[in-house]
Amino acid sequence: MSSLKPGAQVKGVTIADLGSGNQPLDMVPYTKGGHDYILVANSSFGVLKLKADRLDTYPAIDSPTVTDVAGVPFDRITAIQNVQHLTQLDATTALVLTGAPGDRSGFAPPKGPFTLQSVALP
Repeated sequence: MSSLKPGAQVKGVTIADLGSGNQPLDMVPYTKGGHDYILVANSSFGVLKLKADRLDTYPAIDSPTVTDVAGVPFDRITAIQNVQHLTQLDATTALVLTGAPGDRSGFAPPKGPFTLQSVALP
């Protein structure tokens, strides 16, 4: 990060394919048990916990994958459903806003009632 300069161009590469038509909503990086993780709330596939210890070692994904999921390994966190927003509260806790999705297309705003809760980072 120290080599980045204001106004300079930076080129990113895809190193994780988390499913077709899926978009990350929020990402929370954290450390637990001496390992780095990224908790990702997604538009279609719920909450995922990416293993982020060595992100620089994964090759770029340059074309669609046969399995539709590739790259950085992750675990699905099924205990948290219908996440609309996710943010870190402290080193061990996240705040999660949940609510029913608007419709199956993913373009309609979510419906209430909404719930705001704190959850332990997995």
